Amino acid sequence: MESIQYRSILKIPALIRAIGICTYLCLTFFVANAQSISKDSTKQLLAGLRREQPDSLKIKSLIHLGNYIADKEGAGKQQIDSAAVFYNKGLKLARTIRSLKWGNKCLRAITKNNYNGRYDTTGAHLQYTNLISSFRRAGDVAGEAECWADFGELLIDHAKSFSEALVCFERQKQLYQKINDKLGENRALKQISLVHRQQGQLKEALEEMTRAYSFFRISNNLKEQVSCEIQLANIYWKLGNTQQALYFNSEALKTAKSIKDDYWMVIATNSLGRQYYDLKMYAEALPHLESSLAFTKKLNSRYNYSIALLSVIDNRVKLGKTQGLLRYLTTADQVMPAVNDMDKLNIYCAYGLVYQSMQNPVEAEKWFLKTIETFDKLEKKKAFGSYGQLFMQTYYKSIGDFYMSEAKFQKARLYFEKLEQLSPKVKTPLSESEIQIALYKIDSASGKYINSIRHLQNYNQIHDSLYNANSANQIANLKARYLADQRAKDLVIMKGRQKSQAMIVKNANLQRDITLAGIITVSLLAGLSYWAYRKKQYVYSKLELQGAQIDDQNVSLRKLLEEKETLLTEKDWLIKEVHHRVKNNLQLITSLLNQQSASSRQTDVLEAIKISRNRIQAISLIHLKLSNGSNLASLNIRSYVSELINNLQDAFNPSSQLIKFTTSIEPIQIELAQAIPIGLILNEAITNSIKYAFDATGSEISITLQHVTSTQVMLQIADNGRGIPASIDPTSASSLGFKIMRALSAQLRGDLRIENKEGTLITIQFPLKKLKDYGNTGFGSVSQN
Repeated sequence: MESIQYRSILKIPALIRAIGICTYLCLTFFVANAQSISKDSTKQLLAGLRREQPDSLKIKSLIHLGNYIADKEGAGKQQIDSAAVFYNKGLKLARTIRSLKWGNKCLRAITKNNYNGRYDTTGAHLQYTNLISSFRRAGDVAGEAECWADFGELLIDHAKSFSEALVCFERQKQLYQKINDKLGENRALKQISLVHRQQGQLKEALEEMTRAYSFFRISNNLKEQVSCEIQLANIYWKLGNTQQALYFNSEALKTAKSIKDDYWMVIATNSLGRQYYDLKMYAEALPHLESSLAFTKKLNSRYNYSIALLSVIDNRVKLGKTQGLLRYLTTADQVMPAVNDMDKLNIYCAYGLVYQSMQNPVEAEKWFLKTIETFDKLEKKKAFGSYGQLFMQTYYKSIGDFYMSEAKFQKARLYFEKLEQLSPKVKTPLSESEIQIALYKIDSASGKYINSIRHLQNYNQIHDSLYNANSANQIANLKARYLADQRAKDLVIMKGRQKSQAMIVKNANLQRDITLAGIITVSLLAGLSYWAYRKKQYVYSKLELQGAQIDDQNVSLRKLLEEKETLLTEKDWLIKEVHHRVKNNLQLITSLLNQQSASSRQTDVLEAIKISRNRIQAISLIHLKLSNGSNLASLNIRSYVSELINNLQDAFNPSSQLIKFTTSIEPIQIELAQAIPIGLILNEAITNSIKYAFDATGSEISITLQHVTSTQVMLQIADNGRGIPASIDPTSASSLGFKIMRALSAQLRGDLRIENKEGTLITIQFPLKKLKDYGNTGFGSVSQN
């Protein structure tokens, strides 16, 4: 997820506008401080020049027209030269009327245009130094600040020193502070945050972007607000805080809808869709990615359209929605045909993914190789500027995954090893973990077990660091809430004491008045008043003693509450750690089984290992969800079954049989003691259906889990395959699968029925155990069950 710089909706220089579209990247942008470009046609702008108007307005129109031509998507040398003609006309007119202000504005436009589409920035420092000096002599502080911003953006775009760019944006910020321009100051602060993020200084970037975001929210600047929300989501994603990242992406989408801006709708929908994609929530990602595709079509942006189209294709393949996908891609490609290599690059990759999903490796390899060839050619020309390594992750991982699916491990190794060598600042923890697990599989299959163990250890370390980062964030939030609550309680206690002291003073004054009045009036009343005074003093002393005792008790209670909070926290973490370690041990066993299968060639042995591995993964998945969730005693069975089905699909590769899975599962919380038997029963039933129920064309498997009564639950697994042979009695069959299902049904205290009804129907009705309360301490969940 790296930020790409944009000038406006239609200003998309071919060398800057690249946007990542695989697991590693997320569509995010930020808008430069330049004024937005009008969508008027060239003829309309020329007509405006021919009208009678002051010379200053003619110069402004000439600059405006030059920007319109230079900033159009796909602008080449001819367009840049045409824009230069209008800028020079404006400069000549400014010198004629002796306007230093407008002359400087024309010079600034000429300087920017000189480096539009060029990667040889020799002399840029001297040109901008002279231009900045000219604005300074004219006393135009805002213009000088904009020149510093232009130079900083040039340094970033052309892969120059980020440190030098940071100096430029700091200078821009100081100048805006000098003229008390809060809007310009916070725009500069946003640019500084983006440079710090590029340098890997994520904490500084987060603090700066948060400050800028607060200003734009208070000032109701919605376009800058949505830009900050996208960038905050980006930073939190790199920090491993997926909850905050999704929150800010959702807020960005709301803001974009409120201002009805198609440009920001493209950004927000694609950004949110890519994050759901990276979380493997493909069903949730698809609507957002398709919305992004529709908005790029509306904006008539070919390059962004090709990127959005590739994202949609990739997501549909992950969802298994491959029927008619080639026709869909061909039709979509004809709607807005690619005209240059930058556009074609994404279309080539999309065709590769489609043919791979159609199990046509020859065509898929041809398109993937065209993708790599085109990418390498553009990279040699520095067409991606400072973002080349970001795009390498997209295309190299696509072809690497393809070769792995074809068991061509040595070819796959070539691409994944190049990805491993990329700069750590470019790769996210998530992308690095996927590279390590891919290399682990390649080395395991190649018999390089020492290297495979090293890559597996790296993967586990990155995975654990992501988990710990989430946990640390949640602990920090908990501490912040606790301190806020404590301050509120202290404030209440302080107000109570002040009120009590005021009451004591008031009573003392009243007592003094009464005593004086009694002495003046009669001695009897004086004596009576003295007696009353002594009695009240006794009462006050008793109250003070009781108050001190209450304070001591409050201190003791507070210590007990803190100790209880600590114990409960430790208890939660211990339980999570148990689940985490069980899950890691099961994954280690799975890895050992994978290595064993890679070294064996006997079909029956491989089949037995695969079945055993799936049973272990069914249990491991439960412990994974419990260790990552906020509920330590139970899990949401709907989410668990969906992931279990995906694992079985990956294990047996039933896509060639066109097996369709349909589910109707209530979101029931199932205790661990019942979740494991249910998972193993599902594993056995689905495995048997995939292996034995269907012919080559495949068919359908349906899974239902719902309440029968308030305490009874019914699980059904049905297929419309060939059914159980009449010679086999499931209630007494000696096969291991039937034995396991009968034993697990007994463990659930359920009633197991296996019958032939247009296929095989397995029904288990069992009582749902009452969930135990493990007394969570209030930590937010790391991920939803």
